[in-house]
Amino acid sequence: MKYLKWFLFILLILIIFIIILAFSNEEIISSDKLDREFLIDRVVFQSNLDIYDKNTVNFNEKEVNGLLAKRLVEKLNSSISNDPEIQNIYLHLKNEKIVAKTSFKSLPVVITMDLSINLQNDKINFKASNFKIGKLPLPKFLFNSLGLKDINNSLYINTNDLTEIDILNINLNKENIEISYKTNNDEIIEKYIPSDQKKFIKEMESILEENEVSKKLANNIIRVALLYGNNKEIPQNLINDLKNNFIDLDNKIKANLVFITLQYNIDYFIEILLK
Repeated sequence: MKYLKWFLFILLILIIFIIILAFSNEEIISSDKLDREFLIDRVVFQSNLDIYDKNTVNFNEKEVNGLLAKRLVEKLNSSISNDPEIQNIYLHLKNEKIVAKTSFKSLPVVITMDLSINLQNDKINFKASNFKIGKLPLPKFLFNSLGLKDINNSLYINTNDLTEIDILNINLNKENIEISYKTNNDEIIEKYIPSDQKKFIKEMESILEENEVSKKLANNIIRVALLYGNNKEIPQNLINDLKNNFIDLDNKIKANLVFITLQYNIDYFIEILLK
């Protein structure tokens, strides 16, 4: 009788496990890893950059996974003592949370977990909760054996190597993640403005820092210099804004700006004004 009870208990566990496997046998979308160059392109070159104020940029679900998913896999596998290793993660963006689907090497199950996101110092932190296999809660013995007990200690991405910007805030929306940031202007000028134009940019800033009208022109000149110096297309609306900003300048400031433009042979700026 005793052995029969044990047999029935083990059989029940096996049936439950088989049901769990059946309900959790799903594919995880694979995403290509996006590099730092992609991120800089979005926050510096493609944005309506304002070097004097706050900026925002949005990343859709595919881009979020390209930027974060494989980095989270690497971070977790290097930090958590788990066997089997995590193979893949895909982040589904919802209104107030991220639903992460996670697969493991040599284990035919997909674990889902809810992630909240926040910014703290130089880290983008995630907090995991509500672990499931399919629609069923993750059994405690699997939770522990997969090394998920201390997962929140490793669920973060360092941003301290992103020296071009200071991230101010992160907001999660249904279809994207919105990042608010301010630029580190000296860093951007040093890295992305051609060396033969850096003195011009510095002098131009000192001439145009007097009021809001001239600052708009300074901002647009730097945007044009960034795009031109990195072989990127200059949008027509930016050209129009720059020309209008120049027209609105005080005549004395105009003369000083033209003088240093000729002094440093900034031909593309003259060409834009004459178009």
